[in-house]
Amino acid sequence: MPRFSLVTPVYNPPIDALRDCIASVRNQLFQDWEWCITDDCSPNPQVRRELEKAATADPRIRLHFRESNGGIVAASQDSLDLATGEFIGLLDHDDMLHPEALRRVDRRLREDG
Repeated sequence: MPRFSLVTPVYNPPIDALRDCIASVRNQLFQDWEWCITDDCSPNPQVRRELEKAATADPRIRLHFRESNGGIVAASQDSLDLATGEFIGLLDHDDMLHPEALRRVDRRLREDG
């Protein structure tokens, strides 16, 4: 079981922002994570291609594609349903994580544990 499950609903983000988000997660120095992403029927087909490309490159990325747009709550819940980690982190589709983000959280959890 991974230590952290990042949960991300996706709906039609700017492709450059999505790529930056993906890179920021994949560049985490702490490696014990999974990323649960649900695409909420993005109309831009490039969104799906970018997500599938990322998941192919990294097996820690788990994808779900909704058949109809359900909004951020439904997409977030679908992503949460994929999660198996000890801790959940919410990440928007255009957010970026500092490379040390998960390592610092893990360190703090261990200190407080």
